[in-house]
Amino acid sequence: EKASFDKSQYSLTDAASLWVVVNKLSPIQPQSYVPDDLVLPNVSQRVPGVEQMKLRSQAAAAIEKMFAAAAADGYNLQITTAFRGYNYQNTLYSGYVSSQGQAAADAQSARPGYSEHHGGDALDISTPGEPPAEESFEQTAGFAWLRQRAAGSRP
Repeated sequence: EKASFDKSQYSLTDAASLWVVVNKLSPIQPQSYVPDDLVLPNVSQRVPGVEQMKLRSQAAAAIEKMFAAAAADGYNLQITTAFRGYNYQNTLYSGYVSSQGQAAADAQSARPGYSEHHGGDALDISTPGEPPAEESFEQTAGFAWLRQRAAGSRP
């Protein structure tokens, strides 16, 4: 029997839902939303202790398990950035627009209110010592470890 998805149980539009869809085509509503259960995961963080390293509690617990599994296999990972509210995303996006123009900014960043990070479940991961959010992370053993274990990944 094929499983079905109950939209009434798992909202794709309610900002507080773990299933909310936020991307470049679908903004979070309201734009002032801040998850009420943001916590600092007990893992390595590029900038320890700041709001942008926080995740919703369920995501934080999962990341702690994942980072512990990576460490057990000899790979060190860190959070580069996690929760980004409207104002912080506006600062990032505006900086890209100022330095590179709007087309380049749109290619590499989400506009404020349209970032997956706004929901508190998305994060960027790197290896300590690597530049944050760089494509060079794809060349690391830590990235290979993640890719091998990612849901739906292909060898």
